[in-house]
Amino acid sequence: MDQDKRGYIRYLFRTEHQSISAIARTLGICRKTVRKALQDEQRQPKCKRKSKLDPYKKEIEDLLGANPLLSNVIILDKIRDSGYKGGKSILGDYLKEIRAKPSKAYLHLESLPGQQAQVDWAECGSISCGEHHRKLYIFCMVLSYSRHFYFQPTLSMHSDVFLACHINAFRFFGGVPQSILYDNLKSVVKTRIGKKILFNHRISDFAAYYGYKITVCNTGSPQEKGKVERIIAYIKNNFMLRDKYQDYEHLRSQSYLWLRNTAAIRRHSQTGRIPFEVFSNEEKKYLLTLPDKPYDYATPIPVKLRKDSMFQYDSNRYSVPTPYYGKALTLKAYSTAIKVFCNNELICRHERCYDKYQTIKDPDHYKNEMAQRKSYENQAQVERFKALCHEAESYLTGLIMAQTRVVYHIKKILSLEIIFGKTAVCSAIVKALDHQAFHWEYIKNILLSSNKTKNQVIITTPNKKELMDINVKELDLSQYDHLTSNVESDDE
Repeated sequence: MDQDKRGYIRYLFRTEHQSISAIARTLGICRKTVRKALQDEQRQPKCKRKSKLDPYKKEIEDLLGANPLLSNVIILDKIRDSGYKGGKSILGDYLKEIRAKPSKAYLHLESLPGQQAQVDWAECGSISCGEHHRKLYIFCMVLSYSRHFYFQPTLSMHSDVFLACHINAFRFFGGVPQSILYDNLKSVVKTRIGKKILFNHRISDFAAYYGYKITVCNTGSPQEKGKVERIIAYIKNNFMLRDKYQDYEHLRSQSYLWLRNTAAIRRHSQTGRIPFEVFSNEEKKYLLTLPDKPYDYATPIPVKLRKDSMFQYDSNRYSVPTPYYGKALTLKAYSTAIKVFCNNELICRHERCYDKYQTIKDPDHYKNEMAQRKSYENQAQVERFKALCHEAESYLTGLIMAQTRVVYHIKKILSLEIIFGKTAVCSAIVKALDHQAFHWEYIKNILLSSNKTKNQVIITTPNKKELMDINVKELDLSQYDHLTSNVESDDE
């Protein structure tokens, strides 16, 4: 029954003084329904049930008055010491009720051109990097006046990456804003007690280098950087859903194109203007000038070399020139490169790999070992040649005096040993030594000529007259009679 019908029943009963039966006939309803409508009005509200927490509410209010940030667990422990026997859920509900803060309106503030930028991070799932996947993050910096913004996909929120993204944003804008507003990030705020803030020493040094001022939101006040919050939502709902990106490199290339060709030239929903035009015409000239050299943001990290002259960084292995094995080395990881230093001197550089469990090796780093191995092999060939015969050592001296490629000739002569045998090669060396012929082809020619003479067969062809004059001795066939006299006939 709706509220209007209840009110009409009460009107007929009290004002018109109609009976319950008459009201039932008038409205076409049951008399029980009429009685129930009249009883609901007369029913008194139920008494509120007593709670085990009631005797301790005053104590709770006093605790919160002394320290509003006191946690539920600490309050529970304190009132239990006073004799509280109830559970923590009742206390939680009550604290939620008395701690509830009424919603309040916020003052909309606008910045002057070039005065402020806002910075924040966002998580965006994961992305393929070769054979493996990594977590994906987005760094975003928006200029408060023009709403022109820069964003960059990253695979980490490390402080080095944080500073590198700042540098890329400054290059994108062509200048530095006078101040940057941050949330209470670990990369920015080291400790904070009320209004007293101790900034991270790296961001302080970075800000001093570029000349901008660090500002931080109040705790629990994300609305203070609402411009960058809305831009991040725009990136997630537009760029991230626009296409299915193949891998991290594809995502990075497409992000810059989207930033230039779509985001910068859109019409802003709040200002009604195109951010890039406002930035170019009104704000850019108020930005601080970029320094000549960018800030070196990479943190030096000690390198621990393995016995194969390689080190591991971010799940990948990189090579180092072998002469530096055992020396104190440091690496600096940049966005696109890994650099290794010895006594502040750059000794090698690798392209940064974002895949996992890969081996990045430069063959030039092992040239000394390869040359040394080749030297050992050449020495072994020389010793083998000298062991052929006593004259081989004298022939080796002749090769050296002739200023030829000694190892090359020795290898060729040793290959001839496989074909002609050790004895023949030694004999050829002796003959070549007698003629002072120091070249492997002399040895080959001697071996070929000796082998040809040895295997040569003299063949004479008689003429026809000589064939006709050949006398053949007639044989006596009677000596074969005794062989046929004892042979049995096939017919018997």
